Amino acid sequence: MPAEPSKNEAGAKAKPAPSAKKQGVFSRRVAPFAPVALALLVQSGALGPGGKTTAATSSLQPCQLWFEDIATRPDPAASCRFEGCFKNDDKKFEDLAKNSFCQDASSPTDLGDFTAFRELQARNDSKKTGDRSQLRKISPLGEGDVVRLAAYIKGAHISDCPPGEAVNCNTTAFASNDIHIPLVQNPDDDECLSVTAEMSPHFRPAAWSDIDMKTPVGRLVRITGPLFFDSSHTPCTVDDQNNITATSSPARLSLWEIHPVYAIEVCDTASGTDCKVADAADWTPYDEWVAKPGVKVENTGKKQREKCNSAKPGSKPCAGTVSTP
Repeated sequence: MPAEPSKNEAGAKAKPAPSAKKQGVFSRRVAPFAPVALALLVQSGALGPGGKTTAATSSLQPCQLWFEDIATRPDPAASCRFEGCFKNDDKKFEDLAKNSFCQDASSPTDLGDFTAFRELQARNDSKKTGDRSQLRKISPLGEGDVVRLAAYIKGAHISDCPPGEAVNCNTTAFASNDIHIPLVQNPDDDECLSVTAEMSPHFRPAAWSDIDMKTPVGRLVRITGPLFFDSSHTPCTVDDQNNITATSSPARLSLWEIHPVYAIEVCDTASGTDCKVADAADWTPYDEWVAKPGVKVENTGKKQREKCNSAKPGSKPCAGTVSTP
């Protein structure tokens, strides 16, 4: 089981970590870039009242990435615009939300369990998408709000390759598609009890691109990123006692995801199971943790990667042109 929630979890904004021998990893990494990112957002008008972003209107996102120090540049997925190959305005705004790298992650909401995802799934006001403004208005947590979740990785694998996904311009290539990460509260939980996190191919750090082959085993991870409502899927039917009465593919508890991932860290204690989501200490960035000798990892995405790599590379041209509302 993940560690017990702290006072900052499940609805309260996390407070800045106090001075300590080992500072919070995410805050340490974003600190040099956060002022620049926020200033640019304010100047561009993308940051609305209360720190929430307004509807995205183009593929240009004027901000420093929250994982800037390890981001892959030039962007390996630069040939595909952030809007992807949208068929209509609904899909255009959906794709932009999937590639929303400019949300304010300086004070994420800490989640020690999946309660928030269950509650969001139960709401009736998250069924229509449109320009997604109603999703951003949901309180206390809505689309675009940045959360930090402690959970176990059930498995990680490349998503929709082949044939590629519309948000990624229907491109068949590992470097051009999302990495799908089902997260569970207990290592042995069925995937129908999982919450999904997705790593966008845009700017994806090299170490992150290996997480399907080097998945932390039996260790909590801490995932940071904005909430996203994915209406393209269907969740499993699960009751309050976690009895599963209907499955889905890909299996999931909720259509609410963490997408895109801004940070991933690993519980770096002896057991790997006793880290608290809001604690500053004991979390190590995945790229640093996986480079340590002797860490236990598993190749959970071998089958999907081999299928993707053996497929004929290619992409379909996007129909139409980019428009602005």
